[in-house]
Amino acid sequence: MPLRDLSESMEYPVAPWTPVFLLSDMYFLLIFICGCIYYFSNTPFFTYEQIYRILRLGKVRWGKLLYTLSLTDLADRIDFFVSYDVIKTYLPVQALGRCFGIGVLVITLLGNSMFAASLYFSRTVALAAASAEAATVIMYENMYRFPQMVYVSPVSWMRTDKMLSLYQNAMPVLSVQEMAVVLVSANLVCAALILYKVRYIDFSNTVKRM
Repeated sequence: MPLRDLSESMEYPVAPWTPVFLLSDMYFLLIFICGCIYYFSNTPFFTYEQIYRILRLGKVRWGKLLYTLSLTDLADRIDFFVSYDVIKTYLPVQALGRCFGIGVLVITLLGNSMFAASLYFSRTVALAAASAEAATVIMYENMYRFPQMVYVSPVSWMRTDKMLSLYQNAMPVLSVQEMAVVLVSANLVCAALILYKVRYIDFSNTVKRM
């Protein structure tokens, strides 16, 4: 809302690259991930009965406004930070591609890991583990004190400007390619665990209880 108001007052349109900076904001990302957890917690994979039913069914400009916000104190009028380093380092399409590519893999991993945890343990364990991962977004603020934390916080990898800052300050950080490999591998492991468990679920007893 503040960005929209600022756009109207300055008569500059908002470029479509804004999510790169929104998802780099700790509070926005935390709310976003909590929304994903809430969504996944209501999808039909937390009880065997629901699983049974499913199985039966078969160089472009960044835009004047963003550029202005990255160089002036006008950013104080909105609720997130627009990083000039990101604008300087990436083409808009590159930054947006990185943001959404890593974001999709992270969110997929969140869903798959919750699915696997619910199958092998319980819904409570799945929600607790996902919530703990979401909390690592807050812990990022201490990453300069505990730099290795970046390796166990995939959600933080969605913060384009923070990952770039770590790289520029010679701190431990994965490249985009390494992030993608780790996330794809973790998703495949979760998928294998899910398929193995589903294959051996005793649906006969489950149906009797339905």
